[in-house]
Amino acid sequence: MVLNQASLKRDGVQDYVSLRATAIILTLYTFFILGFFLITPEVTYDVWKALFSNLLVKAFTLLALVCIAVHTKIGLWQVMVMSRATHRSDRRSQRLKPTSVVVADKNSTLTFRI
Repeated sequence: MVLNQASLKRDGVQDYVSLRATAIILTLYTFFILGFFLITPEVTYDVWKALFSNLLVKAFTLLALVCIAVHTKIGLWQVMVMSRATHRSDRRSQRLKPTSVVVADKNSTLTFRI
């Protein structure tokens, strides 16, 4: 099997794995920041600056920002595809709807327009 990594085509499995991986990384980053706020008794500018002066924190923050971008891109792409598919199916279903309903009784017939 030949895999073309330069292809712009999307794969459902790739999107699934990418969403799960970015969600895990974003969850870890959220826990890291929440843990920092819970452990640190007083958060001042100097403490915050000291935290982000660490190279690992800078790298983790950059990774989290990239994950937000990837997660957003895939999520919006899926929403747009689904809304377009739903919109198309709505147009098809409107063509199949009856335009009137006939109610028949023994003595009379009523027609209702929809």
